[in-house]
Amino acid sequence: MLTSLFDLISLLYLFRGGQVLLRLARGWRGFWDAEVTASDRRLANELAFFVFIPLGVFLHEAGHALATWQVGGRVAEFQWRVFWGYIIPSGNFTPLQDWWIALSGNLVSIALGLLPIALLLRVRRGIWSEILESFARQQLLYALLWYPAFTFIGFGDWVTIYDFSIAPYAQATAIAHLTLLVSLWRLNRSSWAVARRLARQPAALVETRRRLEAVVDAQPGSATPLVHLALFYLDSGEPALAERYLGRAAALDPNHSLLQFARAQLAFDQRHYAQAERAARGALMGDLSAGPRAQLHSQMAFSFMQQGRREEALSEFGAALALQPGQHNLHYWRGVVRRSLGRREEAQADFEQAAQLAPDAASRARARQELDSAQARP
Repeated sequence: MLTSLFDLISLLYLFRGGQVLLRLARGWRGFWDAEVTASDRRLANELAFFVFIPLGVFLHEAGHALATWQVGGRVAEFQWRVFWGYIIPSGNFTPLQDWWIALSGNLVSIALGLLPIALLLRVRRGIWSEILESFARQQLLYALLWYPAFTFIGFGDWVTIYDFSIAPYAQATAIAHLTLLVSLWRLNRSSWAVARRLARQPAALVETRRRLEAVVDAQPGSATPLVHLALFYLDSGEPALAERYLGRAAALDPNHSLLQFARAQLAFDQRHYAQAERAARGALMGDLSAGPRAQLHSQMAFSFMQQGRREEALSEFGAALALQPGQHNLHYWRGVVRRSLGRREEAQADFEQAAQLAPDAASRARARQELDSAQARP
């Protein structure tokens, strides 16, 4: 059953891989030129996943085969099915030899994921840099997380690798596995990795970051520039760096209202809803302008929706709309909450308002559809 599912996934993989190669052929010159666009990055990511990962699967199975020959066995069957594969070793193997055969293919997969990281120290820019990074990330996710996870359903090489009766080899492997995961997590948060990610930003954002950093340097005793820089990094998808600058700001002025606002944004981003609510309440007690206040109220409203706290969500939607009554999206979602509470007429009024304020045809059609549906109910 599971192998049939994997074969189906392999067929889909082949189809998507063909599409990716066709797109590469059509945009060959633009893809390999000096300018790396957002479209180039997407194609590089797909190329790594749908074309290079299957090659990694083949080399994974080849690693099993080489280990089988090394311990004196033979390979009775070798299967490479794009997305997955297997070998059937034949011979009289000791438990340790079985363990080594199971581990060997995975060592190849891990080495394939680590090799591009070393190459990235030399290939710092350009489309090859994007391909290498995409392949390293996806290969290591497969080799260190996704495939080992099959152990929990009793499937795959890692069932044998983590047979702790094969001491001390299985135990040493577990320690090495965990150490490698922690090391890669720290590498992803390192200044080198952050600098690489930020270098991909459009020129306007790079200039904004430099300007914000210059203000921080010019005003070392002020918390406000630090918070502005933290918010920039949060918007850029770098929460760890944002948290670092918020910590510096807190050391200067722990009661700064904009600092509380930024902490709420960080907590909402990480889905730490209780922490976010506390920070938002604290920020709202300060002297924030209407825009940030409305943003906090709306974020709490959506948070309460997800937690099933519908009455509180209504209150926060109302507070946000009192500050920014022209937000069609807030009317729409307040209508959704009101309808769920049985307040049909109030919900219809919100959907009508959302339709009137909608900035585009798609948003208007969505609101009209909800309105028509609400009006059609008895």
